[in-house]
Amino acid sequence: MRPDLIDVLNAISRTFDAEVAPTVPEGLAKSQSNTISNLLRHATLRAELEGPTLAEDNEDLRAVLDDAAAYARGHADLAELADKLAAPCPTITGPAGYRGLAQVWEEAITLRWRLQHAIEQLQAVRPAHRHEAAYGQLRDAIRGYLDRQLAREGQWITPAFTGPRR
Repeated sequence: MRPDLIDVLNAISRTFDAEVAPTVPEGLAKSQSNTISNLLRHATLRAELEGPTLAEDNEDLRAVLDDAAAYARGHADLAELADKLAAPCPTITGPAGYRGLAQVWEEAITLRWRLQHAIEQLQAVRPAHRHEAAYGQLRDAIRGYLDRQLAREGQWITPAFTGPRR
């Protein structure tokens, strides 16, 4: 069996924590040792979870942006938002159709910029729309997405930064 990236990172982390970290003296070096240990755990979790998590997040965000586009199309004061959200957001692939982490991140950046623009536009028209049920539902959908996004990304952050820290 050939080790994959996760196996390699886990082996480095175990060796560092068992052999190197215990020999590091207190002070700045110990603080740096703790940081290295945390970052190795973080890199391992990201290598394992980031791609699938980000792809799931992109699909979730596409649905929220579709809802925002539908809402914007029904309101003249949100015509600019409707136009921006109507522009296709391609699924980005690399050479020979390969869809790696870099391509998923490029897609995420495009989608997240659109979300930022939608939030800004919805805030700008809030005085005129805040009493509409659909406006409140859309804001709730955006908040729900942001909660889910934080929970998804927390999977590769929170567990990595447990234990001794700087």
